Amino acid sequence: MAVTISFKAGDVLTVGTDILVTTPRPVDPVSAQSVINIVHTGTQVDLIVTVSKSVITVPTKGLAAGGYDFMIGELLDTSQKRMSKFTVVPLILKATKSSISSTKRVDHSVRLAIGELSTIRLSPGETPPEGFRVVEMFKVVDVESGRPDQICLDDDGNTIDGEKLLSDVSRRRWAKYGRVHETLWHHIRTLKDKDNEHVDIVVWPLITQSVAHYQKIDGPETQLPDEEKRLRAHHHNMCLEIVEELETVGAHVPESPANIPPEHRGLIVDVHATIMAKHVETLAQSNSVGAILLDDRNGIHDLADSIAIARSDQVRTNTGYTGEGVRVAVYEAGPSDTTDLKFEDRYISNPPPSDHARLTSAIVKNVEANKPHGHAPDCSLYSANSFDDKALNCAIQELPSC
Repeated sequence: MAVTISFKAGDVLTVGTDILVTTPRPVDPVSAQSVINIVHTGTQVDLIVTVSKSVITVPTKGLAAGGYDFMIGELLDTSQKRMSKFTVVPLILKATKSSISSTKRVDHSVRLAIGELSTIRLSPGETPPEGFRVVEMFKVVDVESGRPDQICLDDDGNTIDGEKLLSDVSRRRWAKYGRVHETLWHHIRTLKDKDNEHVDIVVWPLITQSVAHYQKIDGPETQLPDEEKRLRAHHHNMCLEIVEELETVGAHVPESPANIPPEHRGLIVDVHATIMAKHVETLAQSNSVGAILLDDRNGIHDLADSIAIARSDQVRTNTGYTGEGVRVAVYEAGPSDTTDLKFEDRYISNPPPSDHARLTSAIVKNVEANKPHGHAPDCSLYSANSFDDKALNCAIQELPSC
């Protein structure tokens, strides 16, 4: 019988919850105190464990919210025989004024600041902006039935309707922005003469039908299913309607969907145009328009510790999902060095070099020997090394190589 711990890797526990370690034989108290540790941001936490025969109790009361590593060394029983090997199990401690029932296992939690028109994810201990309401949302699972549920608590620990709070934010955003994306909405208001200035936009049609509601066949498709052909034709016609709406208000459409080869129609469901800023609101009233966005082709580089946040290694281990059969496009400049990278295709063969692109591509997939091979080691990786969205089409199997 192995040593067992009262939580699983990655679990979220409320500060103050005792961690229980159960051993197959009575444990030596001195050994337990010596080899059980909790580490936060590289610093070992001072704690006193208690032992009752084969159960070790490790308190978390008084600890700060955040991520921790729970470490167990070589535990000894009362006969000084070893019962465990060195083990590290990550966990997250969340501070809340109301406890979660012991019948619920917390799989995920997030602390949100909810404002009039936006929500902000807060780090443990982070102060919310003035005027924002703080809530804590928990994704939980009933320990006995396995049924998932969601719990939302306010800053005083009272149970509240979190879905309604988020829906209210969406409703207020719709009332202010409508179908115009907020970035475009604010951009227009920065123009000195919006009655005479033009803006570059991307228009998405209003798609009301699911693109994947029909049964997919197993294995590769030798020809498109009839239902997918119908959906593609429908999406293409919707884009043509968008073009008519744009032309009605005098917009310039540089590449009309009408010129797309028949076999590729319906794959691209956005329309690029240049329009006078004053006509954007008029266009947004059309029933055929789903959203209008600013066509901003300036890239923003942001590389975070995505593996630690996503815990994709646990997904691969627990579910077997490795990215096989999925095409992934890295949408930025070309890698400065392609050593240990394997691309299916690249939009530009000799793009400007970028160290950031090299690291980003490697995080998705790399083939470096004796190293982790990325979030999706079995995916098909493409280098969409231009901020023109045509570069993304290289990752779509049905379109010709760029």
